[in-house]
Amino acid sequence: MSSSTQAFGLRPIRHRNGAPYNGAFSWYCVPSTDSTALYIGDAVVRATYNAYSPDGYPYVKQHTAADTTTVGVVVGFAEPVFSDEVYRVASTQRMVMVADDPDLIFEILSSASMSATQTGNHGDIVVGTASTITGLSGMTYNASDGTGRATLKFERLKPAPDNQWGNNDAHMLLEVSIVEHLQRTVT
Repeated sequence: MSSSTQAFGLRPIRHRNGAPYNGAFSWYCVPSTDSTALYIGDAVVRATYNAYSPDGYPYVKQHTAADTTTVGVVVGFAEPVFSDEVYRVASTQRMVMVADDPDLIFEILSSASMSATQTGNHGDIVVGTASTITGLSGMTYNASDGTGRATLKFERLKPAPDNQWGNNDAHMLLEVSIVEHLQRTVT
């Protein structure tokens, strides 16, 4: 059984070259016209290509299963509009911190039990229910996807004593990379 059954979205853990994730991010903006709340761990895409805030920051929105050019993953927000906000409330303009390096490896929970033979497969993101208490995403990895092109690549099972193959755990911790990244050439 994995150490958590509560989804948290995507969490950057290291670079493909083995260097640990050091907290680097780029600033983006979510416009007030976006009626979808945004959480830490949510994957984001460009809201409209070549659309920018008045300050020159690219607009982003929450990734959906149909999106194919992911910008990165939300790792934080600028000053909250209200003092107790831990996420971006729907229909409010907010600056967001996005880990957008295309060579990052992330950890994520699987949507169902998986086997070792699925390592290397591609899977889309399942958008689940996020937490307004913790501010964490509800996104998980779609374990039923296969070898076709999809947003994420299942790199390996996250090494942890309580995260093993064959225990029929529907919430396995995985290490994934973003295949359909805005800064990569998708063929």
